[in-house]
Amino acid sequence: MKRLLAVFCLLVSAMTLHAQEAAKLKNSGNDALRAKNYPLALESYEKAYAADAKFIGEDLKTVYNMGICGYKTKNYNKSIKYFTMCFDQGYKGEKACRYMSYCYKKQKDMDNYVSILEKGLAKYPNSLSIKKSLSKHYLIQANGSYSQAIKVLTKANEAVAAGTFKTNEPQYKKAEQEAKKLYEVALPICEKSLSIYPDSPQAKNMKTQIEKGVSDLTK
Repeated sequence: MKRLLAVFCLLVSAMTLHAQEAAKLKNSGNDALRAKNYPLALESYEKAYAADAKFIGEDLKTVYNMGICGYKTKNYNKSIKYFTMCFDQGYKGEKACRYMSYCYKKQKDMDNYVSILEKGLAKYPNSLSIKKSLSKHYLIQANGSYSQAIKVLTKANEAVAAGTFKTNEPQYKKAEQEAKKLYEVALPICEKSLSIYPDSPQAKNMKTQIEKGVSDLTK
């Protein structure tokens, strides 16, 4: 019994020491963060986490700060890791989602960029910033096909002006069909953008222009 009690006391003592060390390192991280020394802050926080993962893991404010430091030092995978912990537990979840999206975008990982924004919108359906970011993503996609349609028609009209062919000839009709297909690709993507953020003036304008383009080509 005495031996078990001694072992128990040693364990409690060790846990206390770990917690004290973690607290000391966390405070060093806070000092570095206030000084905007993000590399040192991240190093201190991660040492604190290593000293007592449970203590730091339950302190979501510190975990959030670790995410900020990861982002500021371009350690995007680390930033995503810590912001995911915050997002999953609802601590500044909307901001954590936005930071994760920034990280994925910096890494040119657009699949995960869209995925985290969709998760964020599901969790925070009234978030204007998430709506705008996701809507803009689809608007940029729609603009790619829309702009290509304009280029095709512009090139065809320049050829007509140069006397290369006329508007009733196969070359021009082919250009019209190609442009129409591109408009038809752009339209549902633009509508998806609008469904996410209906007040987007850019998406509204693009939809109007696409519909006009399709109408002009079907006359």
